[in-house]
Amino acid sequence: MPTLPVLNNEQRWRAQQEDRVVLEGGPLPFFSRGSVQLWWYDPVAQQSVILGTISGDFRAQAQFRLKGSGGEALEVPYRINLDYGLTAISPAYVERMQRAGYNESVEAYVFLTPEIAPR
Repeated sequence: MPTLPVLNNEQRWRAQQEDRVVLEGGPLPFFSRGSVQLWWYDPVAQQSVILGTISGDFRAQAQFRLKGSGGEALEVPYRINLDYGLTAISPAYVERMQRAGYNESVEAYVFLTPEIAPR
């Protein structure tokens, strides 16, 4: 039986994204009229975690369907503890990000909801 290739952390994250389309000219501005959850996929533990909630302006660089749930989502660049008012995320999450090789920023995501619109 052939063995599966070993994936790096970036490839594990991309494997969760179906029908990924990079937004032309991105990252592009979006706006949320209400609070939406900002998620991050931990490629080491292979699970998604909620970093917090955001509202108002944010930027997105790609759109995709999340594998498994099929939910439409936007990929949101997030500078750890700097962007979108999320400046004190759980130290345990920061540690998980660092274990996955991310020290300054991660590619997070939000699910597309009626509250989200392009700017």
